[in-house]
Amino acid sequence: MSRTSTGPFGPWPTFGKFDFCMMIGCLSTIIVGNSILLFPQIFPSAQEHSLRDLRIAIDEHKPDLKQRIERHLAAHPDDPEGCFMAAEQAIHDFDQPRATQFFLKLPDDGGHWTLQRELGFARCCRIQGRMFEEEAHLRKVLALNPHCIEANDHLGHLLQVQGRAWESSTPLMTQILRGRCRGDELMAVSGSEKFFRSDPEYQRRSVGSKSEKSEIGLLGAARKLIFENRNGEAEETLRTVIAALPSLGEAQGRLGRMIVDRGVEQHFLDWRGSLPDAA
Repeated sequence: MSRTSTGPFGPWPTFGKFDFCMMIGCLSTIIVGNSILLFPQIFPSAQEHSLRDLRIAIDEHKPDLKQRIERHLAAHPDDPEGCFMAAEQAIHDFDQPRATQFFLKLPDDGGHWTLQRELGFARCCRIQGRMFEEEAHLRKVLALNPHCIEANDHLGHLLQVQGRAWESSTPLMTQILRGRCRGDELMAVSGSEKFFRSDPEYQRRSVGSKSEKSEIGLLGAARKLIFENRNGEAEETLRTVIAALPSLGEAQGRLGRMIVDRGVEQHFLDWRGSLPDAA
């Protein structure tokens, strides 16, 4: 217990043996705790030292970065950050199979690395024109983090390019509510039939891909044909999409509108009777 003594400047406390031991114990705990926290920074492991060098090499755009990453992974083959760097380097080199290989090695931790893995898969799919697979990966990202800027941006763009304007409003509105009120987002969610995004190169990659659902890339082209009043070509394109994807609501809806505008009742009844429940 502390006691009080009188000094030249008034009363000041003195400490008994128990108080002194408590104070020493607290100081020791603080010192040990800080040592544990700072030890990796002061004395990094070989793996952490290698990662530091890689981060510097990336920042400084070192020309031998790929070789540095390969040396790091030779020594630490299961390091998540090293695998992520290797995947990013492979995308930079247009080597999608190698990028996929390293994204697969990222741990499924339900958090940071799962999110980075799904974003990486989505990027590979986008480059290869595999629209449906890209959408699936982006939706997995948004299940982990509904406000992920990159995932919402890419999903909104993807759905717009596909001609799925109704569905695109959800990710784009998420961006608007978080303050990203650019013209594209505002126009897309306004419901204007005259606004849609066009990405011919992306659509070409999609239609040319070997995906069994590559016809989705034609929906955006059909919408462009409708906008240009080329209704015959648009209807033919929509029927191609629906033959492959009968439950795709926007394709069915746009075809139905064209049939209604034509004014032939039997054509409408035939179309309506063919609709699957999902549409």
